[in-house]
Formats: sequence, structure tokens, C-alpha cells
Amino acid sequence: MFASNVSPRKRIAFEFAKLDSDGDGTVALSEVRHLLSENRRQIGLSDQQILTLLDRADADHNGVLDLAEFSLLITSARAQPSKAKRALYNVADSVIAKSERPTVHSYLDAYKCLPPPIFIIAISLAQLDSDGDGTVALSEVRHLLSENRRQIGLSDQQILTLLDRADADHNGVLDLAEFSLLITSARAQPSKAKRALYNVADSVIAKSERPTVHSYLDAYKCLPPPIFIIAISLAQIFVFVGYFHNSKHEDLMSYCAGCWVHGHVGPLLFAPPLRYQVWRFVSYQFLHQGLLHLLPNVVFQLLIGVPLELVHKSWRIAPIYLLAIVLGALLQYTLDPSVYLVGCSAGVYALVTSHLSNLIINWSEMPFRIVRLIVIATYLIVDVCSAIYRRVQSNECDRVSYTAHIAGAVTGLLMGIVLLYNLKVLKWERALMIACMTVYVIIFIFVTMMAVFVEPFSRPIWDSSRCVHDADADLY
Repeated sequence: MFASNVSPRKRIAFEFAKLDSDGDGTVALSEVRHLLSENRRQIGLSDQQILTLLDRADADHNGVLDLAEFSLLITSARAQPSKAKRALYNVADSVIAKSERPTVHSYLDAYKCLPPPIFIIAISLAQLDSDGDGTVALSEVRHLLSENRRQIGLSDQQILTLLDRADADHNGVLDLAEFSLLITSARAQPSKAKRALYNVADSVIAKSERPTVHSYLDAYKCLPPPIFIIAISLAQIFVFVGYFHNSKHEDLMSYCAGCWVHGHVGPLLFAPPLRYQVWRFVSYQFLHQGLLHLLPNVVFQLLIGVPLELVHKSWRIAPIYLLAIVLGALLQYTLDPSVYLVGCSAGVYALVTSHLSNLIINWSEMPFRIVRLIVIATYLIVDVCSAIYRRVQSNECDRVSYTAHIAGAVTGLLMGIVLLYNLKVLKWERALMIACMTVYVIIFIFVTMMAVFVEPFSRPIWDSSRCVHDADADLY
């Protein structure tokens, strides 16, 4: 019996050593097959299914299992539903001592790592694949689902629709890839909340990534929720409400709450003369020039940011958003060092172009990719062209800092390619990541140096003779 402080890896190594009778560091495939065959009733696998399972476990096809292959065979359960977990237990029990089953099962119960359980999916497929050809007849899967329709909460018509969508090539059988998509499909889930999570995630991921992301969502309890985007949105709302509450009945729709406090520059406003107060390069995002400025930003970043954060996690989305905010202030100061800056539009634009990055790195697998590209491109082109026209041709000074928008768009596009989750990184994608990172670092260093050495209220790089700046009035 193992001591309680012996690691699962050591336990598996010990069981492997017991099977390795000649001490050469390998176990003959025939010996493992013999053990499994003797216990095939308990593990619920036919001889043909056992052969298929072992063939997949023997990655290098040399007729023996080394410790790594043996460990993979034993420990490939990853937070699976009860039926799959029992299937794994049965496989493990056939090659371990009875007294050690509680120990190994405890290890398997605590084993929750991602990526998802493709090995267990393969076992499930092998159990249905009676002839061992690597496919399962659609009729057989339909029969199995129909028998259990009460447990899975689907009607016969829903099962037919689900199977029709799973059989992508319409050949009447499901291979491993199609089977994986089937059992991780949103429509296969009895819980409305789980289906909603799946559908939100599917809006920003490639089809091939769905088994991975859905397996993550199976363990996702919405506690904590996509916390960054929600928290930053609430903070922006609370700051606006707090400053407006202390104002003297100003216009709710256009009053820049918190920009000026007791006749002086507010502590959060980005003000060129106070650029040495470095927190202002980030804090200006919490101020907005009225409710008409605040609401579209908050609503848009929630609609776009929550699905992205749900799939790509806070530690990827937060850096993109915050880098966009900082670059927005730096680039605005570089091009026009007389502008006072407010608003989170740079961060919102970063979220928009992060979707474009997601399209690029998952182009071949992304559903409706042409439609997505057209929508994003149309939005960006119209907005940027409008900004250029208003800046150059308008008789009035444009009070919206489209320079910060551009900085956000650049951040989302370049850093999205670098930071967003990509299941399979191809060589060209790796090269693209390096190129994007290099370009972004160069831009960031350049505008940082400009912010250090260019004096406030210097002549703008981007200026219009029709636009006369008033430093005390320009709130962007």
C-alpha cells in the first residue's frame, strides 16, 4: 500500500514496474492486451475494441508501451461525465492491483487539466465502433440517443437535427472528429444555461476548437464570471454617476463628469501638462463626456468583450484592453499634445479588432468568416473615413479623439494575434505573431519617447487650419 504522500506519477510508475517483468522499461502490448481481454466484461470492450484502443495508445507503433504511453493510457480522464469516468476506471482497474484502485481513482477524480479529453472521446467511439474501422454508423448513434432521450432531454426530432449537423460530410457515419463535435455540441446539452454558454463561445471560436472550449465550459460555473470586462464597465458607470451626483444639475447627456473638479483638472482626466502623473494614461478611460458618450461604449464593450473573455480568459483580454487605453493616450499626445482625453473608446476598438485577429488566426475553421470580415471591415472603414473627413473638412473642431480609436484598433489587431488563444499554431502563424509583436513594440517605444520629449501644446503633427484648438475646452 502506498503512503498518502506518494505522488500519482510514482504510483503509476510502480504499477508499470510490476508489469515490466524483464526490467527493460517497456511492457509488451500483447501482455496489456491479455490483461484487458481477461477483464473485457468488466471494462465493457470487445476484443476488436481493445485492439483499437491499444493501437492508439502505442503512439510509436513498436509493439510495446513505455512509461509515457502507459501513463497516457491510465490517466487520460479529464473532468468527464460519470459514464466516461467509469469507462476510464474500468481501463485503469484492469492493469492495477485491487488494493490500489482507490488511490488511482482519487488521482483520476482530481485530474482536471485542459486540453480536453480526446482520449476519453476516443474510448467512447471505440465502444460504439464494433467493426473497428474508426467510424460509427449514424443509425447506431441515433438508436443509442433515442433510447436515452429522457436522460439527455432531447426529442426524436432534435436528435435527428443534431445528428444531421454532426455528419458534416453526409456519408452516414461519424468519424472521431464528427463524434467529438457531436458530444460537445450545444444542442446536446440538457441545460439551457450550458447551451447559452456554448452558443456565446461559438460566436468567437473556430469549429475545430469547439470540443476544447466546450470541455472547459463543462467545468465553468460562471463563478467568477468574465470578470474583467464586467468590472471595468461597472467602474466606468460608478465613476460617472459619482461625479455627476456631486455636480450642480449639469446636462446629463453631455456633461463631462469628473473632468473638472472645483475649477481644476480632475484627478482622472488625461491632461498634457500633467503627463508626468502617469496614472492619467490609464485613468482617463473612467471619464466620459455625458451619458451619450458612456452608454454606447459600455454596451458595445459588454456585447463584444464578454464572449471574447469567456473563451480567451481575462489574462488575455485584459492586457489587450489596457494596452489599447495606454497607447490611445500616447498616440494622441504624439500627434496633438494639446488635447485633453477622456473615454474608453480605445479599449472598445481593441475588442472589435480582436475579433478580426481571431478571424485571421482561425480563418480556415471560422464559420461565416466572410460575413464577419465584411461587417468588421465596413464598421472600421466607415468610422475611420468619417473621422478623417470631420478632422480635415469640418468647419468646427472635432471633439472626438479618433486618434485614440486608431490606437485601440492597432492594439486589438496586432496584440490579438499575439495573445488570443489559438488551438493549433502553424508555422506561418508563429511568424506572424513575432512580426506583430515586433511592430507593436516599435510603435509603443516611439510614442512613449515622444510623450517624454515633446512639450505640451507643441504644434500638432496632425492639424487642420480650420480647427482652432482651445486647450481648456478640448475634451476628447
